[in-house]
Amino acid sequence: MAVLKKGIYSEITGQLGGYVYTSVAGVTMVRCKPDPLAPKKPPTKAQLANQEKFKLVSRLIRPFAPVIDVGFKQYKSKIGARAKAFKLNYQTAVTGTFPYLSINYKELQLSTGNASDLYNLKMEDKGGGLFGLTWKSCGCNRSQDDMLVLVLYEETQNSVAYTMELANVSRQQAEFVVCDRIGCKVHVYVFTVGKKKGGNSESQYLGLVA
Repeated sequence: MAVLKKGIYSEITGQLGGYVYTSVAGVTMVRCKPDPLAPKKPPTKAQLANQEKFKLVSRLIRPFAPVIDVGFKQYKSKIGARAKAFKLNYQTAVTGTFPYLSINYKELQLSTGNASDLYNLKMEDKGGGLFGLTWKSCGCNRSQDDMLVLVLYEETQNSVAYTMELANVSRQQAEFVVCDRIGCKVHVYVFTVGKKKGGNSESQYLGLVA
């Protein structure tokens, strides 16, 4: 139904017969009413690429949900932790051109922040699925109570295992076990979480255990 806002000589908005009227800055615009039975235009290559990228990132971060709730906790009351993680990884974690898109696991971000930056972070294979971590911390009092979060992502199963408090940052060493089953492809990530007033650090990618 069309509406005359200020009498018969005023702007008109809405549907009238087979036409749709809109008003922009006081100027009335008219277009034909869309035919619901008309065949839809096929999606463009760009639209197909965006759809595939959306599916890739959605499938990827879904099992990380509990980790993301911690890693992006500062966005919980704003746009939402998972929404922020999706937006960030949509921009950075996908590589290639459609239809050959893939995940760049080195760029996957599970946490964001500026607390307890670790350096000289190293992962050592001790055999039998046992791995060691060593690192150096900044040594400031604010960060010494922060905890190291370990995240293991098994690519073939799209599954996640995590330990929220693997070690205190001040310890500068820790050990963990990785699946050593034939065919396992495990990506290793770590980040720190502030126990007091500190926030999180950005997640760091340590490599692939296969």
